[in-house]
Amino acid sequence: MLNSKKAFTLLELMVAFIIMAILSAIAVPSMLGVVANAQGVAHRSTALDLASSVYDANSSTNPMVATTAAQYQAAASGNSSITGVTTVPGGADFAFTSGSDVCVTTPAPLASSPSQFACSGSSGVTTTLATTSPGVTQINDPSFDNPAGISSDGTNVWVVNMFGGTTGHGSVSEINKASGVVTQINDPSFGYPAGISSDGTNVWVANNGTGSVSKINIATGVVTQINDPSFDYPLGISSDGTHVWVANNGPGSVSEINIATGVVTQINDPSFDYPQAIYSDGTHVWVTNSNGGTSATGSVSEINIATGVVTQINDPSFDYPTAISSDGTHVWVANNGSSTNSTGSVSEINIATGVVTQINDPSFDYPAAISSDGTNVWVVNLFGGTNGTGSVSEINIATGVVTQINDPSFDNSGAISSDGTHVWVTNSNGGTNGTGSVSYFPDSYN
Repeated sequence: MLNSKKAFTLLELMVAFIIMAILSAIAVPSMLGVVANAQGVAHRSTALDLASSVYDANSSTNPMVATTAAQYQAAASGNSSITGVTTVPGGADFAFTSGSDVCVTTPAPLASSPSQFACSGSSGVTTTLATTSPGVTQINDPSFDNPAGISSDGTNVWVVNMFGGTTGHGSVSEINKASGVVTQINDPSFGYPAGISSDGTNVWVANNGTGSVSKINIATGVVTQINDPSFDYPLGISSDGTHVWVANNGPGSVSEINIATGVVTQINDPSFDYPQAIYSDGTHVWVTNSNGGTSATGSVSEINIATGVVTQINDPSFDYPTAISSDGTHVWVANNGSSTNSTGSVSEINIATGVVTQINDPSFDYPAAISSDGTNVWVVNLFGGTNGTGSVSEINIATGVVTQINDPSFDNSGAISSDGTHVWVTNSNGGTNGTGSVSYFPDSYN
């Protein structure tokens, strides 16, 4: 994992991708959960599968796609235990009977987990159905070549490719959300880019291999290279529309670019220890340090934009933190190192109180990226999941419930971005060209 106490050089990044490719070939068996119904009788429940809209948990070999009562009745025609499918008055939900049980989906329009089906009856064995929101869609394009970062501004999705392009040293892919058209952007300034951020006016690219920043003007398409002595193996980049913040991984500093003037200012602080990820919410800038801190396994640095004061946040939960995101109320940190399940955790920082809370879940498997939209937190896992090559964990902020999302398209997924409508994931392997793809699904998954 990326937890070395030295800067991540181009060679190390390339080796990391090779290791990911090897590990992705290791098959991991899918898991079948066992839950209990209202009467306390255990029954089988299939894992939530985005490839289908409806699953009969007691017939895992007979998946049935349906989003309406009529479609479900047709799909279930081969299952004699399921009859009487009707639409619930006043909504798109549907009711059905299974044996002597009667089940109703809640809430409208579709349930997204087995627990959202209310069933009652005298048989004592409940057939639980799990329905999902529209599934995961995979986007394939020849321009995708080991995509390492992604950023959505609500109109376009921007993907940074570490390799490929006309120079072979990387490119940027622009996905138009309305049309789905993918456009490749090539420029000599792209040098093995590792991070990307869009503020809706410009797209900012951190070139890890050449130590520079590229600015793409969205309106004109003009690419401008920004050079400054402070850029030192830049990995993370974040724009808040006024400033652009760059995390320099070797050996540790932050560069601030004033968008209006173009002036670059280097910020130094003892807390910076091989910073890897950076995020600005317009009031604070949050930086993950992959080493150091009181635990020696990482910390978070908070930069107050108004005053320039840097504060180090230490907590035992920080374990080689690799990614960070803020929704203005909380800061969310993806820890790539060990936790109670030995494969990573998420730390939640309450901005108002400073309290840090560790979140552990079996779905976390070397989390590599994180994004919060204020309602949910989305975590991308490099490994694990039903196919063994990655998954996405959804944390409901209000309830704390963690839901794992699995899809065959997830293949060493390394970056994630939520724009409030969709969640976008980069896959550094797989796809039709074998060098990566992009997956997306509705933000209203749960």
